[in-house]
Amino acid sequence: MSKNCIEQLKALKTHPQAGWVQDVVATDSKNHLMKAIRNHGEQAELVPLSTAGYIRFTVLNSVVRPMGVSAAIFVLIIGGWMTTVSAASNSVPGDALYGLKLVTERAQLTISSLDRRAVLHTEFAERRLHEVVALDVNSEYLDSTWEAFRTEMKMAGDELAQLQAEGGNNVISVASTIDQKIDDLNNGLSQLPGNENTVETKKVAQEVSNSAVGVLVEQHEVAESEDSDRALSQSFKDQYNDLMGRQAFDLGRIAVIKNAVNSDAVSSAVLGSENLISLEFLVKDATDSVSEAMNLAAVGGYRAAFELMNEADNTLLDIEARLAVMEFAVTNELNAVDNQISDYVDTQAIIEEPVQ
Repeated sequence: MSKNCIEQLKALKTHPQAGWVQDVVATDSKNHLMKAIRNHGEQAELVPLSTAGYIRFTVLNSVVRPMGVSAAIFVLIIGGWMTTVSAASNSVPGDALYGLKLVTERAQLTISSLDRRAVLHTEFAERRLHEVVALDVNSEYLDSTWEAFRTEMKMAGDELAQLQAEGGNNVISVASTIDQKIDDLNNGLSQLPGNENTVETKKVAQEVSNSAVGVLVEQHEVAESEDSDRALSQSFKDQYNDLMGRQAFDLGRIAVIKNAVNSDAVSSAVLGSENLISLEFLVKDATDSVSEAMNLAAVGGYRAAFELMNEADNTLLDIEARLAVMEFAVTNELNAVDNQISDYVDTQAIIEEPVQ
């Protein structure tokens, strides 16, 4: 680049047409601009928070959010508890959760009314029956579960008696429900092998059922109503069907024992002093009074009708206890014979085994 061009460029740095401004002019322009900004610029104002806004802010941060956290924790805890209780409901004596099952039942009784407690005991009795069925025959908890079963039924009868004494308005309904549930439990008991526990439990069931029927009869005699008449009629029908079914079943049990003795599979000595022929006659004779009871019930004589039915029931219970003893003796005898046969077969196999 020539020396002349360089000199021209240097001259342009301070030439007005090239944008050069004197220092004084530049300073004045700057001051003028800043003054204009101060005069026309709007300063943002801080708007104070209203009372309503403050309350919303406080509630949101101090109440709502903590409550939300607490609710979430509550749901988790209750959800876990309900899951555990649900699992415990299927437990049986000896299981880790069985204690929780019983605690839950006691809690239900604590918060329930008297009439509800009476029915709850029959529902808990049904649970004990299911537990008896689920337990192994050699379980150490079996006898105590049977006893708990009987206790629940007795408590149902006690609660019903208290409800009647207090003059509850729904005595008829509760008594009818208990009688029906006890009848269902009896049906379940009839499916189990006869032994001391089943015999004793049937007796307790009969006592509670008789108590419930007694309450119905008394209520009906004090003030006849369609409800009491309907409940008594249904109870009589159920008891009649139960007696007829048990009679047929007991005759079948006697036939099985007779076949075992007549086939020489077992000795008649195992029966002791029992006479199967006379026992069979007693079973058939037990329901002779049922027809008379039906006639009495038809004309509203429920008290006398149920007394006859209870006599037949007691007769069958006594016979069933004796049959249970005979069945136990026959079963033991058959098992002994089976063991002897098995031992004989094993011995023969050893004797006949070829010498190597």
